[in-house]
Amino acid sequence: MADFLNTVKADEQLYYKEVIGVEDGVMVEMTVSLQDKDKNTLCSYKTEDTVLDKKLKIPFKIDTIAKENNVEIMKVAFAVVQVDVDEELVTEPSKKVFLEVIQDVCAINPSKFIEKYRKLDTLNKESIVNLKKLLITIIEYYKDKDMKCNIKYIAYMLATVKHETANTFKPITEYGGKSYFNRYDPILATTERRRQRAIQMGNTQEGDGYKYRGRGFVQLTWKKNYEKIGIFLGIDLLDNPDLVLEFSNATKIMIYGMEKGFFTGKRLSQYMTKTKTDYYNARKIINGIDKASTIKNYAVQFEKCLRFAQ
Repeated sequence: MADFLNTVKADEQLYYKEVIGVEDGVMVEMTVSLQDKDKNTLCSYKTEDTVLDKKLKIPFKIDTIAKENNVEIMKVAFAVVQVDVDEELVTEPSKKVFLEVIQDVCAINPSKFIEKYRKLDTLNKESIVNLKKLLITIIEYYKDKDMKCNIKYIAYMLATVKHETANTFKPITEYGGKSYFNRYDPILATTERRRQRAIQMGNTQEGDGYKYRGRGFVQLTWKKNYEKIGIFLGIDLLDNPDLVLEFSNATKIMIYGMEKGFFTGKRLSQYMTKTKTDYYNARKIINGIDKASTIKNYAVQFEKCLRFAQ
């Protein structure tokens, strides 16, 4: 008998299960029950003699109820009725297989989020547009990877961007005139310590300090880091460092760096779990505890708005 326990995915419209290694034509009884986060059953749906194909789709009615009630678990029970083997109808004993389906990986409404946030902060029109675009881009990142959004992570990312970009919510270049970036240069830096630091971080030619200056939402700096992130993104950042300023690229760099500990060795999972929220010390992911209290307060506001928008 085929194994029904296969990868479960979700999209914006319908939940479905990819059925792998199963011949078309298997007859099943299908029972779907929806539960809230406290495991209370909200409703159930049953269909008999369903012909199984490669994508068994849950009826739209169930999907709508799931979204309206913020369902976290969808239990699907398949009871095998009969199987066509060598053109003979063979009756199999009823065999139920249970699996859990996670709701839409990122069920956040950006418009509702902005509606709530505008009551808490006086941003100009351009910043509001950029903030909404940033949230949408983050959501798309997680959906593309079939990953469920972590509200706390997103709240802290938005708080970090608010601070780092001075409320503009758009990728920026590190402030300073060209000579300011001599401090990152292997030739032009004024101290031996800074010159050696530059070489250690991949800046080996005169002008590298300026060329690989801070860019993006979280100020990607140094040639060595541009090279590593370029590999992650699949683009050439060494010859085209300004690509870091593209909205999508800047967002991916921020998410990757904060989740993986790329910037300082500290990562989001160290400060935010189901039972812990340490927005203050999470600042160490980017820059010690500089402005940690301010950014913590931003994150608290963003978390409230994100939960409102679910």
